[in-house]
Amino acid sequence: MSVTPHHPQVCGERATLPADLADAAQRFAPPGTTYPEDVERALRCTLEAHTLGDHHAFVLELPGPGTGAVWTRWTRGHTPAIVLVLPDCPADEPCCEYAGHPGAHTWQFPRAPFTPTGGTAADETREGDDPGVPPQECACQSLHGYA
Repeated sequence: MSVTPHHPQVCGERATLPADLADAAQRFAPPGTTYPEDVERALRCTLEAHTLGDHHAFVLELPGPGTGAVWTRWTRGHTPAIVLVLPDCPADEPCCEYAGHPGAHTWQFPRAPFTPTGGTAADETREGDDPGVPPQECACQSLHGYA
């Protein structure tokens, strides 16, 4: 009997971070270490595809080792209403999620074109998207220096 390998997919649920939460996110960083353009406002849930629970998205990397990052969460059909600092995932391989996240680590997602649940790449692509990489990998790999 052969076992079919699990190929996790990124959820990809979209939301927009309200301006007041973008301002609040910057207040978690030491003064002068971040800029408004550092805050991710066009959000995509970076968790493994799921039908229950909140969606989560990376908002802002905090400077310094062991500082974690600012994240937001929301329920489908609603606007994010909170930003919070969560520690980085401590997985042995580089993972761009937060500690204790459900589902797959970012390094376990296939490098195939990003196709969020319920759509095709053509349906879901927006200007500036890199369709070949899940969104969280785009955000954090350059910040952490992951290859």
